[in-house]
Amino acid sequence: MISVITPTYNRAHLLPRLVNSVINQTFKDWELIIVDDGSTDNTAEFIQPFLKDTRIKYIKKDNSGAAHTRNVGVDNSKGEYITFLDSDDEAKPEWLKEIIKEVNKSNPQLICCGCDLIDNHGNLTKINLPISHTELFGMQDYLMTGGVYIVKREIFNDIGGFDNELTSGQHYELSFRLLPYILNSGGKIANLYKSLIKIHIHLGERIRGNPEMKFKGTTYCLEKHQDFFSNKPKIRSNYEGAIGRNAYLTGRKKESIRFFIKSFKSNPTPKKFGRLIIYGFKNYL
Repeated sequence: MISVITPTYNRAHLLPRLVNSVINQTFKDWELIIVDDGSTDNTAEFIQPFLKDTRIKYIKKDNSGAAHTRNVGVDNSKGEYITFLDSDDEAKPEWLKEIIKEVNKSNPQLICCGCDLIDNHGNLTKINLPISHTELFGMQDYLMTGGVYIVKREIFNDIGGFDNELTSGQHYELSFRLLPYILNSGGKIANLYKSLIKIHIHLGERIRGNPEMKFKGTTYCLEKHQDFFSNKPKIRSNYEGAIGRNAYLTGRKKESIRFFIKSFKSNPTPKKFGRLIIYGFKNYL
């Protein structure tokens, strides 16, 4: 069995698309655990008709954030493999079938697939596929969002699950612990070079569109994983640049400049220098 865990908060109008995409899977041995993070809309009402399918569970709890909400879903799951599909996204019909085919073929601890990026008009804007890298800073792109990776539940629990304190970048931060754990223990990571998930970039509230949460999340992650970043200058530079951008967007001018300088020093490329000049100029307008 595969456990699909969906955290949700005030997205009643989007949930039917997500739920139907799981119901329509050609592979049928799954459970869908919807964990409601204290919604104040009519999510409970919207989900009731779907609960006739005994494979679907609905858990309502107090608001505590997406990371803890996903962890609650895992705690209530039964599948050998788990995955996380956000309530505003959807899966293509062959998603789980392709995953199980790879499980039966090579028994990996982690399976990654690609995704379509869909804009708010329903147009396909980009297709992201797994990137083959032996260096960890490249492999972190595997876990860019939920649904594009499925992992053994035992391993997820062994590394402590999601960090409940993290406000954004939760999948990325998980990868900093998950990928070394698998590789260092002689495990296997399998790539499916197929787009099996649809990520909808809508105009509603999203963590990725909240610069305050992104600033706090990237700053927290950089501090938490100092040892990880110490010998990975490219990914450290990217994180420092992200902190700089979100510091600028939240009015933290001094921190913005400081982190853009750090980003350039970590990876002194013309692109990083240009970004330092541009944001430095903007900060003093």
